Amino acid sequence: MAKLHVEALIRLIFGEIIMRKLIVLGVIAAALTTAACNTVAGVGRDLEAAGQAVTSSSNSARN
Repeated sequence: MAKLHVEALIRLIFGEIIMRKLIVLGVIAAALTTAACNTVAGVGRDLEAAGQAVTSSSNSARN
């Protein structure tokens, strides 16, 4: 009977450790995703500015 309680306690402890690791990994993944979104938004703004420069140059060359 005591052996059963020890095994259940060990499973509980390891379950908590695994759950904590999963939570930490989730938080890290969320932080990286947020950082990636900011980076992609910055690239989008840069490409938009480059497109406007090309459009402006082509309009100037036409006139």
